Amino acid sequence: MVAGVRTVAVVGCGQMGSTIAESCARAGFPTTVVGPAPAEIRQVAARMLAGLEAAADCGELDGPARARAGSLLWFAEDLEAVEGVDLVIACGDGPPGARGPLLAAIERSATAAAILASAVPAPLGVLSRPLSRPERLVGLRFAGLVPAGPGARRAGALGRICEVAPAPATEPAILVRAARFVEALGAAAVVLEAPPWRGLAA
Repeated sequence: MVAGVRTVAVVGCGQMGSTIAESCARAGFPTTVVGPAPAEIRQVAARMLAGLEAAADCGELDGPARARAGSLLWFAEDLEAVEGVDLVIACGDGPPGARGPLLAAIERSATAAAILASAVPAPLGVLSRPLSRPERLVGLRFAGLVPAGPGARRAGALGRICEVAPAPATEPAILVRAARFVEALGAAAVVLEAPPWRGLAA
């Protein structure tokens, strides 16, 4: 397991969040998926577990691997579920103006040692402004992400490359830990030297 990252939470359970969460569980990370409502999170749980069954049926996973990945997934509708988690990845699809407040709410529920990550192309400088610990924020952008779920091609679902991007105040050690986590998922980590996605960072 990656030093400093043992447990993961994914906030947002759309296509991106579900794919990242499934990949984390398949890589051996206990993973909590946080959605906005009980009915939605139950649907997400059913869809993701069915996806693991489909992967086993087509020979992509053997029975023990499927069972292990399924046992490492937890589902919750409250941000309090991120308490004690080492890395929290925000995957919400809401408007850009809501992403900073969402990260701030995640930060209030997470431990002081948690790494906060945004998985959508976004102005990390702006996202970091509401945070009390902006030095712990990184951007994770997976290239070629493929949907999770029954019938989807999940092998390499996160793509082969992930940009690991700093916000203006990000500590170098946080970038290193995030990059090692990405590599544990089977993707190549490209660590950027400046806030990413030119024209977005501010």
